Amino acid sequence: MAALDWSDELLRLAGVERRQLPVLGDAGSVLAHVRPDVARGWGLPGPIPVVGGCGDGQAAGLGAGATAPDEAYLNLGTAVVAGVHAPDYRWGASYRTDAAGIPGSFVLEVVQNSGAYLAGWFRTELGDPALLGAPDPELERAAAAVPPGSDGLLTMPYWNAVQSPHWDPLARGAMIGFTGTHSRAAMYRSVLEGISLEAARNLRALEADTGTPLRVVRIMGGGQRSDLWRSILAACVGVPLEACAAEEVSALGAAVLAVSAVTGNDVASTAAAMTRRGEVTTPDPALVARYAEIGELQGEIYGRLSDLFPRLQALG
Repeated sequence: MAALDWSDELLRLAGVERRQLPVLGDAGSVLAHVRPDVARGWGLPGPIPVVGGCGDGQAAGLGAGATAPDEAYLNLGTAVVAGVHAPDYRWGASYRTDAAGIPGSFVLEVVQNSGAYLAGWFRTELGDPALLGAPDPELERAAAAVPPGSDGLLTMPYWNAVQSPHWDPLARGAMIGFTGTHSRAAMYRSVLEGISLEAARNLRALEADTGTPLRVVRIMGGGQRSDLWRSILAACVGVPLEACAAEEVSALGAAVLAVSAVTGNDVASTAAAMTRRGEVTTPDPALVARYAEIGELQGEIYGRLSDLFPRLQALG
């Protein structure tokens, strides 16, 4: 990846020859032009450049305008995907490394399989049946009234196994600490807290690896529409969350690459000019301290249960 070249070893393992694959080029560079006859068939004048793109997560970083090492993007979607740009190739145990939309740069990206998926699962299976899993304002209000830590109910959000930071395909989800006083609202809040604590833990691993503290996290995805979830996430992460004004942030990131190519302006400054910020959620210092305490305990659950996962898998 650092050399922007195909790996001979991986080509051999896959049984693929170089001649079967396209020539690699930087994101944001003009790779070719649409054939004139095709352009005429579209009813468009030529020449039309074909601009190199990037992955959807990396495009989301551009669409969020998160291009500096102290700016992270976080997609609170079906999965939670977050990342930061890095000027040099590097790898670490808690993240994956991708080629960035900024030529010559890389994205260090953490991935949690269960994000808004898990909140939706809860509402579908344990919420108001009439809502069919849709957001429930009443449930949100009830969960907001539950104190941070959900009265000692902690969630390990591995309903779909885990990528960052454990990379364990057999991992299972868990709720620990039930008593007879726990309500459905406490369970729901615990789910939101578990996802948020995990995201914060992954972002701290990125900070530790890069040596660059985060100044801001720019968020997108369906989960960020929840005031409660944003306030929990901000307190867990400990830095301001800036919502993205655009609905389709990855598509905007692809547009940034196209505009950069045809104007000749660099990708980062083009992203800054094309992106817009929405609402800012500032972390409550008291909640930051409280969730740091909760996170230490919640972070121990995986190590205590991981030996059981292969045996649970064997049960079918």
